[in-house]
Amino acid sequence: MQNSKTSRNGSSDAPQRTSPATPRSSRVAKTGGNETDSAGITPTRTPTERSPKVIERRSPRSPVTEKKRPSRLTELESKVNQLQDELKKTKEQLSASEARRRQAQQEADEAKKQGQDASSKLEESQCQLVVLSAAEESRLQELRKIQQERDRTWQAELEALQKQQSVDAAALSSALSEIQRLKLQLEATVQSDTARAKQCEHADSELEGLKQEMELRLATIEALKVNVSESDKAAADANAMATEAKLQLETAKATIDTLLAEGVRLQECLRSKDIELSESKARVASLEEDLKKAQAAGNEILNEAQAGNANGGFGSPLTEVLKKSVHPTSDVNGSCGSPDPEIEHLRMALEVAEMRYQEEQTRMTFETKTVYEMLENVKSECTRQVCDIELKLKSKNDELMSAQAALTAKAQEDLHRSDRLSEMQPELEAKLMKSITDIAELKANMMDKENALQSLAEENETLKSEAGRKEADVQQRYEAAVAELELAKAAEQDRRAAEDERAVEEGPQVKKPMRPFNRGELPRPKPPTKWEQFAKSKGIIKHKKNKRAWDEQTNSWKRTYGYDRVNDDRDVPIIEAKLTDEPGVDPFAQRREEKKGRVDKQEKNRLGNLKNAAKVGALPSHIQLAATSVPITGTKADLPRKAKKEDLENVAGMASAATASGGKFDKKLPGEKPLKKAGKNRKFLPVVEGKGMGNLEKQQNDKILNSLLAKNFEEPLDAITMYKVKKDNKRRKDKQSSSSGSNKLKPQKKIHKKSSKKSA
Repeated sequence: MQNSKTSRNGSSDAPQRTSPATPRSSRVAKTGGNETDSAGITPTRTPTERSPKVIERRSPRSPVTEKKRPSRLTELESKVNQLQDELKKTKEQLSASEARRRQAQQEADEAKKQGQDASSKLEESQCQLVVLSAAEESRLQELRKIQQERDRTWQAELEALQKQQSVDAAALSSALSEIQRLKLQLEATVQSDTARAKQCEHADSELEGLKQEMELRLATIEALKVNVSESDKAAADANAMATEAKLQLETAKATIDTLLAEGVRLQECLRSKDIELSESKARVASLEEDLKKAQAAGNEILNEAQAGNANGGFGSPLTEVLKKSVHPTSDVNGSCGSPDPEIEHLRMALEVAEMRYQEEQTRMTFETKTVYEMLENVKSECTRQVCDIELKLKSKNDELMSAQAALTAKAQEDLHRSDRLSEMQPELEAKLMKSITDIAELKANMMDKENALQSLAEENETLKSEAGRKEADVQQRYEAAVAELELAKAAEQDRRAAEDERAVEEGPQVKKPMRPFNRGELPRPKPPTKWEQFAKSKGIIKHKKNKRAWDEQTNSWKRTYGYDRVNDDRDVPIIEAKLTDEPGVDPFAQRREEKKGRVDKQEKNRLGNLKNAAKVGALPSHIQLAATSVPITGTKADLPRKAKKEDLENVAGMASAATASGGKFDKKLPGEKPLKKAGKNRKFLPVVEGKGMGNLEKQQNDKILNSLLAKNFEEPLDAITMYKVKKDNKRRKDKQSSSSGSNKLKPQKKIHKKSSKKSA
C-alpha cells in the first residue's frame, strides 16, 4: 500500500514539477509557427491540471528528517528517477525551444550566442540541481519560472518588434509608393510650371518691348520738349536782343538830339559872335569917321593959325597946341606920330574874334560832319541788327511751328499707342496675374508635397531609429538578464552554502531584501556664463550693495536713500535770491506761510464741496462707485444702477482693446467686428481760468449762489467755522509743544527738501 501511495505521489509530483516548463514549450512553438510541435507538447499539460492539491501535502525536507525516516529512501530514489526523466524531457524541450528561438532571432546573432551560453549554463545548473537535494529543486523551479517569464517577455518583445518591423516595412513601402507618385506629380507640375513660365516669359518679353517702345516715345517727347524749350529760349534771347537794339536806337536818337541841340547852340554862339564882330566893325568905322572929322577940324584950325601967324607973328602958344594936336592925327593916318591905343586894341580884338570865328566855324563844321557820320553809322547798324533779329525771329518761329506740329503728331501717335496699350494692358495684366497665381499655386503644391515627403522621410527615420533603439534595448535587457542570472546563481550558491552551514545551528533564515538599483547621476555644475568668464579673467568680484550706513550724528544705522537718510542734517536748504525779493524778509518763513495758505485753501475747498454735497443730498464720496462715476455734487437719482447686457458688451469690447482711447482710434484686425458704441463724450469745466467760460460755468455759479442764499445755509456754515476754529486751536497747541521740545532749532527736513526742488 505504501508503494502504491508513493507511486501515486511520485506520479502526481512529477508533473507538478515539470508543469512550469510546459507553457514555455508551447509559446516557443507558437512563435516558431509549427503546429505539429505544439500538438506534440500538449499531452504534457494534462497532468498539471489533475494534481493541484499535492503541493499542500509536501513538507520541507532537511537532512535531519531524512535521517529520521530511512523508510522513504526508496520513494526518494523513485522520485529522483522520475525527475531525471522529466529533466531529460525538459532538456529536449529546452533544446527545441532554443532551436525555434534561433529560427525566430535571425537578425540578432549576438543575442543567440548569449542565449546559447545561457541555455548551456542552464543545462549545467540543471544537472547540478539534479545531483543536489530535493530542497534545491524548488529553487531551480523558481529560477526556471523566472527564466520562462523572461523568455516570454523576450518572445513578446520579439513578436512586437517583428510586427513593428512588418508595419514599418508596409509603411515604408506605402511611403515609397507615395514618394514615387509625388515625384510623378512633381514632374508633371514642373513641366506645367515650365510651360507657364515660358508663357509668362513671353508675356514679360512683350511687356518689356512695349515698355521699351514707350520709353523711346517718352524720350522723343522729352527731346521735342527740350527743342521747344530751346526755341523758346532762342525766341526770348532774340526778343532780348531786339529790346537791346531798340534801347541802343533810342540812345542813338537821344545822342543825335543832344548833338543837334549842341549844333544849334554853337550856331547861336556863332551868330552872337558875328553880331559882336559886326558891332566892333561898326565901332571901328565910327571911330575912323570921328578921327577923320577930328583931323579935318585940326587941319582947318591949323590953317587958320598959320594964317593968323602970318598976320600976327610966330611962337604963339595956340599954334603950338594945334601943332601938337595935329601931329598925332597925322600919325594915326600913318604919316607921322604915335597911333591911338584904343584903336589898336580894337583892331587886335577884331583880328582875334575873326580868328576865333574861323576856328569855331571850322570846329562846328567838323563836329556836325562827325555827328552826321556817326548818326548814319548808328542808323545803318540799327537797321542791320533789326534785320538780323527779324530774320532770327522768323527762323525761330518757323522752327517752333515745325516742332509744335511734330509734337502734336507725336502726341497723337503716342495717344493712339497708349490707347492700344491701355486696351492690351488689362488682358496682359489678367494673363500675368493668372500666371502668377498659377505659379503660386504650383509652388504651394510643391511645398506641400515636399513637406509631406519630408515628413514621411522623417517618420521613416524615426521608425528606423525606434526599431534600432528597441533592438538595442532588447539586447541590453537580454545581457542584463544574463548578468543578473549569473549573479543570482553565484548569490544562490553562496547563500546555499551559508544556509547549509547554519541550517543545523540556527534554522531557516529570513530573506534579505535585494539591494535597490542606483539612482541617476547627480546634476552636473552649470557652465559659467560669458559675464562670469569675463569677471573671472579680469578679477572682478561682485559685492552686494549695502542699503544702510552708519550715521555719525545720531550714532545709528540709517538708510542711504529717501527720507531720514544718512547725514541728512548736513543738507543745508538753499533758496536762490530773486530780483523781486524784499530786503529783511525771511524766505524760509515766507515759504512756510505760502504752504500754509495753500493747505488752508485746499481745506476750504474740501469743506465747500462737502457743504454743497450735503445741501443737494448726495452720497459720501467713499460710498460712490467708480463704475458709474457719480460726481460728488450728484444727486440720489445718480445712484449706481444694475448693468445691462449692452453696457457689459460695450465694456468687454472696450476692455479687449485695452488702450487709452478704448480702441476707438486703433486699427481693426481683419474680420474683427466694430464696436457698437464709440464711447461717451463727457464735458468737464476748464482747469485754467479764462478758457471755455460758457453756460456750464454760468450754471455752476448760479448753483453756488442759490446754495448760499438758501434757508438752511447757516447751519453747515456754523459747523464749518467751528471745525476751523477747533483745527486752528489744535495747530497752535501742536506748534507750542513742538517749540518747547528739544528739537526746537532743528530745521524741517521735508518742507526744505520739497521747497528746494520747487525753487530749483
